[in-house]
Amino acid sequence: MSNGKLADLLDDDESDDNDSVTLQTQEGTDVGRVNGNNTSVTGVQFAKLVRRHWSEIPSLGSEKDDNESKTTAGGQNNDIRLSILVNSDITRAHASNFVCHGEQKIEQYCKMIDTCQNELILSSAQDQVTDGKKRISIPPGLRNLGATCYLNSQLQCLAQNLGFVHGLFTWRQVGSSNRMSQVLSHMQSILARMKYGPQSVICTNEFATALSLENDEMQDPNEVSLLFFLYPGLMITSYNGDAHFFTLLQFARLLFDRMQESFRKSSDYRLENLLPSIFRGTSAYVTKCHECNGHSERQETFMDLSIPIVNVEAKSAGDDVDVQRCLDAYLQPELLVEDNQYYCSTCSKKADASRSLILEQIPPVLNIQLARYVFDMATFSKKKLATKVRLPRTLTVPTKQADNGDSNHTTAKYILCAVQNHLGTSAHGGHYIADVLDWTTGVWYEFNDEEVSVLEEGPKSSFDPNPSNSSEDKIFKVEGSADAYNLFYVEQNYLSRQSVIQLESAIDRIRNRERAIDNGDDILASIDVQRVERYKCEKE
Repeated sequence: MSNGKLADLLDDDESDDNDSVTLQTQEGTDVGRVNGNNTSVTGVQFAKLVRRHWSEIPSLGSEKDDNESKTTAGGQNNDIRLSILVNSDITRAHASNFVCHGEQKIEQYCKMIDTCQNELILSSAQDQVTDGKKRISIPPGLRNLGATCYLNSQLQCLAQNLGFVHGLFTWRQVGSSNRMSQVLSHMQSILARMKYGPQSVICTNEFATALSLENDEMQDPNEVSLLFFLYPGLMITSYNGDAHFFTLLQFARLLFDRMQESFRKSSDYRLENLLPSIFRGTSAYVTKCHECNGHSERQETFMDLSIPIVNVEAKSAGDDVDVQRCLDAYLQPELLVEDNQYYCSTCSKKADASRSLILEQIPPVLNIQLARYVFDMATFSKKKLATKVRLPRTLTVPTKQADNGDSNHTTAKYILCAVQNHLGTSAHGGHYIADVLDWTTGVWYEFNDEEVSVLEEGPKSSFDPNPSNSSEDKIFKVEGSADAYNLFYVEQNYLSRQSVIQLESAIDRIRNRERAIDNGDDILASIDVQRVERYKCEKE
């Protein structure tokens, strides 16, 4: 395709100069590269181009009629937030393993959960509790507006990310309203309703509209999913016979960048540092010459790790591969020999060398993307790998810390907290659902748009890598998932702190509800009022 055709596709008469940005792929090439030509495009232009290409790809997600009867986790057609009885041992084990230690602290933590959960449950259901059971509220589902299942699954993951949610709730608009402030305002409102609202199903229409790049025309719902946290493996193809590849995660990062710009205007340091403090890590590529033992180092930051799926070792052991093996293989040194020798500036020649990726600083929330979408040289198109991968509920992540010039290798323990699944065999279509852990209660849920189900055993492809002797054989009975591709692991101490902060903050809000309502600008107080009034009407 010529640059002229690209310009015609972009149709930039409505572009905003302030949105100009050169989007880069992970390999350092321009996202706008077309048949070898580098093209720098604005954010508006890129979205328009993506939208036009995307319209030719089979719909991602199944469109549902808003008039259809909605079935919730409790099997009822009800727009009131539902509740369900779960085994009390789930919350106690979660508290004991990941949050606090000592019987007294565990008991106090469980009482805080009861206090917060009772606020979210319609009172008529609170008395239906049996021995060994705990009644908890079921998080609401999200209505599919038509191919918005990816957006829904991402929002469900974010709603349980307590650090992100707590920080977002502190945001206040400064100055005149603009597109990004509208996006943040609607995102704040949706997450508040998801956490504390009275509904069993929430519509994201206003948020989707705020994400629209053109306020005067209805956008393809597929575009909404493109604008928010997109997985980089998907491909935009086939416009007039040409194929174009974009690392769409770069455009998603653009949204994060704009969020960060809005946060900076708040003059609140905690808010300004919110996204980097949760998702950003630091890595270094270290290359060591085998002849002179000299080394060079290149540092960079990351918001996610895209890890290839390896299965050679697993298959030789007669077992599915797991995420720990994939991560360990990803961090193994790479030998640079023969035709791939390294040019050593000290030796002034090419020499055998080894190159390693070192994780110097790991973020509290580690986003791991399994590289399920690869380029098939036989068909010259993207394909989805069907390799089954098992998901360890805890992950050991190696890191290096500098201490007086010496390198000390340590490890950190991370807890599996969310799994995004792509249902389907094609890289160009399918349906997205999410399995997400409630950080405070330890209960897992499967979110499939409006439908929400409790997963008492957690994701079916997950396992405890350090079980008791009596359950060691269960590890090898867990079958891997061919659908899991985007994982969120949370550092244990961070999860513990945020869970306690969340419960204490909620209890404080309950005790001081009238004062919060008088302030008038608290989104959570507004949602609390809606819930209390709605429940009061239901009881009458």
